[in-house]
Order: sequence, then C-alpha cells, then structure tokens
Amino acid sequence: MGRWLNYWDRDDIIAPRPWLERDVLPNSAGCLPVSDRVDSDGIWVHTATEYLAQTSVAGPVMEALRLAAEGPTA
Repeated sequence: MGRWLNYWDRDDIIAPRPWLERDVLPNSAGCLPVSDRVDSDGIWVHTATEYLAQTSVAGPVMEALRLAAEGPTA
C-alpha cells in the first residue's frame, strides 16, 4: 500500500479520528495514514454513503478505482 487516507467526521463515534497517525507505524513502503476531517449531515454519519458524498473522499476513491481498472503499468 502506497497511500492511506483516513477521513473522519466529528460526529462519527466509530471512525478513528486524527490520532491514527500516532498509533500506526509506517509499512515497509513508509506509508502512514493521513487524516482529514469531513462534515456530514444526519444522525448516523458512519455510513459509507455519508463519507462518499464528500468530494474529498469520493475523488481519491474514484482515482484508485480508475487506476485499478487500467491495470499494472509497464
């Protein structure tokens, strides 16, 4: 894994807030989590749809899917 993005909402009691960086060691590639806060609306903000409704979350997910669909580079 070369990139780890951790998004959290202050109203999400389950998501690991920005403390993830201090509790996780880098992998063999030196990758550490990078946290960013998002603000969702609603009572239950932990659902994937609430997070994916955020451009900052959906953009990197779509980019990863596009790269996976293209396959390995030569």
